Amino acid sequence: MLGTGNSFLMRVMQSVRVGRQVLPENPPYFIREELVPAGRFVEVWFLTSGCRWDRAGSCTMCNYGRGPAISEAAMIDAVRRGLAEVRWPAEELVVSPSGSMLDDREVPPGARAAILSLLAELPVKKLLFETRSETVTEQVMDELKRALGGCPVTIEIGIESADPWVSRYCINKIAGDHRRAIQVVRNHGFGSCVNVLLGAPFLSPAEAVADCVATVEWAYKAGADSVVVFPVHAKPFTLAGLMASEGRFRPPSLWALVETLRRLAPEQQRQTAIAWYKNYIPELPPVALPTTCPACEGVVLTLLDRYRATQSAEVLESLANFDCACRHRWLEEMAAPEAIPLPSRVAAACDWLAGHLNLIGWWGPNRDGYLAEMAASFYAGRIDACPCS
Repeated sequence: MLGTGNSFLMRVMQSVRVGRQVLPENPPYFIREELVPAGRFVEVWFLTSGCRWDRAGSCTMCNYGRGPAISEAAMIDAVRRGLAEVRWPAEELVVSPSGSMLDDREVPPGARAAILSLLAELPVKKLLFETRSETVTEQVMDELKRALGGCPVTIEIGIESADPWVSRYCINKIAGDHRRAIQVVRNHGFGSCVNVLLGAPFLSPAEAVADCVATVEWAYKAGADSVVVFPVHAKPFTLAGLMASEGRFRPPSLWALVETLRRLAPEQQRQTAIAWYKNYIPELPPVALPTTCPACEGVVLTLLDRYRATQSAEVLESLANFDCACRHRWLEEMAAPEAIPLPSRVAAACDWLAGHLNLIGWWGPNRDGYLAEMAASFYAGRIDACPCS
């Protein structure tokens, strides 16, 4: 069943998106390449009008861009041109629009069918498609199986946090039944991968790591074959970007990423990848991104690149034992108890957002009810997920 968005955070995201330019029609695609344990990983991104939830407000850290109206023919041509530039063979290939490959509103069935036909005969060992839980249906899975035959396929499902409270009051994630989606993917013989966020807005460093670890563990218990951890970037035209620009939010330290991996069981570490721990698109710089300090950032990123390519326990050990003053400061921050409970901190942030964005007209009469509901759901506990604090 599809959930509903957070009424206040939807208004916040609509407000911070005022003035955002529509993505240009050229280039209509870009290509990114990395090394992963399987070998060469290639992403072909193509332009669409964007995620269906983008205009409604969508996630507090998300800004993949809003595109112009794009014809099916233009989508197909963009993918065709992008694939023509790829150096083949490749071990893993992800073909992705600005939101979800399996959303009929963003990528109409006719365009998706034509794109799948382009992919069916490629010299690639694994195809990956990113999507949201509510788009994973029996019908679409059958469509993929018919179009792609015996090619190994993995469906990456953006869950971000398994904690319903964090999902609603920190991320504003609108999604369906995650457990059902994972099971539908597995029932059709596809690989299931869960995308997990590290560093949701409003969470302290310790809470962010705890939420990320709990969500990874939840994903494996729910049947996921693999997980990818994404440290949050503070992008322009998002709540995270606005708060970062005002000194009210920091993306997680890269040490938080290391700590998250370190806390996982060895078998979970082997199946958990990392991504977007750095900016892959220099033309679209974030307001702020995960980092360490100037003295060690270059070495840490090199080691993370090596971990991304190998998922080696030895590389993780090197990162976990890395000695730098910034890491010691981060560990002290992690260990420091929070003086103010999380719901109270979120309430204060909401008060600031309402005033800063001139949303008092809605916030004034709705504030008490919103905060009472938020606090009640927090202290009642979150079912099927570990609490943040």
